[in-house]
Amino acid sequence: MNLDKESFMKENILKILKIIRDKNISKFKPLLILGKGETFPEIEKALNVSSEEAKKILEEMFKEGFFLKESLGNKLFCPNCNSFAFLIELRCPICGSKNIKKGVMIEHLKCGYIDFEEKFIDKRGLYCPKCRKELKAIGIDYRKLETYYKCIQCDTPISPIDYYNCLNCFNSYKKEDLLIKETYNYIINPEKKILIESLTIDLKPVVEYFNKNGLVAFQNINIKGKSGIEHNFSLVVYTKYDKEASPDIVLDVIIKERMVDEKDALAFYAKAYDVNAREKYCIAIPKFSENAKKFLESLNVHAYENEDTKTLNDLILKIVHPKVLEFLRIKAGW
Repeated sequence: MNLDKESFMKENILKILKIIRDKNISKFKPLLILGKGETFPEIEKALNVSSEEAKKILEEMFKEGFFLKESLGNKLFCPNCNSFAFLIELRCPICGSKNIKKGVMIEHLKCGYIDFEEKFIDKRGLYCPKCRKELKAIGIDYRKLETYYKCIQCDTPISPIDYYNCLNCFNSYKKEDLLIKETYNYIINPEKKILIESLTIDLKPVVEYFNKNGLVAFQNINIKGKSGIEHNFSLVVYTKYDKEASPDIVLDVIIKERMVDEKDALAFYAKAYDVNAREKYCIAIPKFSENAKKFLESLNVHAYENEDTKTLNDLILKIVHPKVLEFLRIKAGW
């Protein structure tokens, strides 16, 4: 995958994750549309992509573990236009005629003549049209062939060939020439719900607030520490930015199913220390363990809790605002 395609894929995966979060979606179901085949209208509209591109994005997300697949079975599609709507037509395998009749047939066991039952019916009973002998006992004189076919054109009992006439492009195919595809519902992997929450955190209002007030802010950014290791933070703020400068504020949002524990707290402090951050903020969703919060506060880390990500921007602006004013006063030389 080249860089442009990789960037396109990552950008659209993130958009789908945000749709899942905002609309509380549990699965994406395919919609079969004449002339288009398998479609995912919600994704196609949101991302402005084709049905094929939407399918590729969902498949990539399945490989990344965001989805589980629920099989809807195999379906036949037109190899020309991808339609699934067909009119099935019977043809004679001998002469190719479409003039085929279906019905119950009788085989006269003595002379081997086979034809539709109506041909054997006489006022006196059943008589073979070929040898004119009476058929008295089934299984001895004759046998019935249920649901049999006969080509009227070449006057021959046959096993007809199915031809699938596409109702969209009007091309005709044998069954073996059609495309067979398994279709799926793409179900959100419950094990990835916390990761989805983490990946879709949007701190744009906070970043814009800092930047408008003369500071330089970034969200979801990697910074190289003194150790040479790069660390990712949810939010980083500088009073004056250059590549060698230490950040004035680093902030992480840590989301866990139950609580943020001591290991998470230690990991945050270690990376904040490595980048020599002036002020350190850590927000736990939904909460810290008692020991984790005490540990962070003992190291002068601003530790806060929030129930979910919906009010995250408001919380960050509230808790960081006093420190921003302090930085601005220092920067202005007040």
